[in-house]
Amino acid sequence: MKYKVGDKIKIKTWDQLLSEFGGTDDMIECPHGFMDQREKMLIGKCPDRVLEILFVHYDMYEVRENLGGFSKWWTDDMIEHKESTRDKESISDLLEMINSRFEILDL
Repeated sequence: MKYKVGDKIKIKTWDQLLSEFGGTDDMIECPHGFMDQREKMLIGKCPDRVLEILFVHYDMYEVRENLGGFSKWWTDDMIEHKESTRDKESISDLLEMINSRFEILDL
């Protein structure tokens, strides 16, 4: 894994992914999964295609940004490069969010 929680990553453009992996204008089949119109919309909606990693699972990353509850797992081959790392203030926000989830679950 190249990236960790809190890293801000820049996703490749739809055209870059299409050129690299092939597919159609509606779907791209990447080595670790596929991308469809939902991902295309997310890439288009995010400023500068920069997403923040929320969770790391084996060889995939879940990002903070999503489309109405739809969460996409991203892999190294879909990422252009790392933009920055989470600052200390953002880490405390994340810890607060995690703690509030545990309170809701009464753990």
